[in-house]
Amino acid sequence: MKSIKVPAWEFYGWNPETLNFPDGWSIHEQKMNGHGIKRLSMQEVSEKLSNPVGTKPLNELARGKKKCCIIFDDMTRPTRQSQMLPAVLDQLHKG
Repeated sequence: MKSIKVPAWEFYGWNPETLNFPDGWSIHEQKMNGHGIKRLSMQEVSEKLSNPVGTKPLNELARGKKKCCIIFDDMTRPTRQSQMLPAVLDQLHKG
């Protein structure tokens, strides 16, 4: 029997789940571009927000504004909101 491990995260306790397949099956795991690159530090996230590509920095966009809406993807996606949100809020407060 062939098997691969897939992330199951929030719904199943942050442990990978093993999927088993019959020996006769051809299995290919397709990973997203960037899979396996190192995680950005909090400082690096802040630096990236301060120097975006193709737009003004978030603090400049927020300058003079009194309200904003922050939208993150849902818990079925692997985005680490807790890693990004402090830097986003810091940039908004600077603006």
